[in-house]
Amino acid sequence: GLRFHYKEKGQGFPVVLIHGYTGNLRNWVLQVRALAKTYRTISLDLRGHGLSVKPSQRQDYTLEIFADD
Repeated sequence: GLRFHYKEKGQGFPVVLIHGYTGNLRNWVLQVRALAKTYRTISLDLRGHGLSVKPSQRQDYTLEIFADD
């Protein structure tokens, strides 16, 4: 399995924040600050982004594979 970098903050109902194709979990800093007052936020770096694993093969970056993650 792959290793993904993620951050959790707050307590309550979970809200998962997934960045766009060229972003990383830092895109959600302002939203996490606000949401974590009421919710448990979980933000992550998708494969190949931020501090998550970076597979070396081009075929490891299809939209289908991102959806499977």
